[in-house]
Amino acid sequence: MTKLFIDSDVIIDLFMNRKDFVHSARHVIGMLEAKKAEGVTSSLVIANVYYLLSKHLNKKVALEVIKKLTSIFYIIPIENSNVLEAVNNPGKDFEDTLQYLAAISAGCDYLVTRNIKDYKENDACMPILPEYALSLLSQ
Repeated sequence: MTKLFIDSDVIIDLFMNRKDFVHSARHVIGMLEAKKAEGVTSSLVIANVYYLLSKHLNKKVALEVIKKLTSIFYIIPIENSNVLEAVNNPGKDFEDTLQYLAAISAGCDYLVTRNIKDYKENDACMPILPEYALSLLSQ
């Protein structure tokens, strides 16, 4: 089964109903709920999502979203080795590098994000847009 790491921007798009992006985010996450692929995200993404939703909505809603996410995603840690590698090779964005290295460590096939320009193309875990993830899962 295809393993997709979902970045925080895609999850935030859905739960904050971001006009230009909510449609693809809803469908990608819906496909994961339907078990068309294995959904993976990191504890760092969960923390970022909680923080943003608690600020823009409220803490109760943020906690409900986190609970829902734990039923959809396998949540992976950011390992010490990921941090050390990111420190030595930070890329364009340190946090994105951490996510990417965690996704590779977890054996993810793709990293689904709207921010593909900050990720290296790599056969181990290709960064893709949500729309491309939808086309993959629809085959």
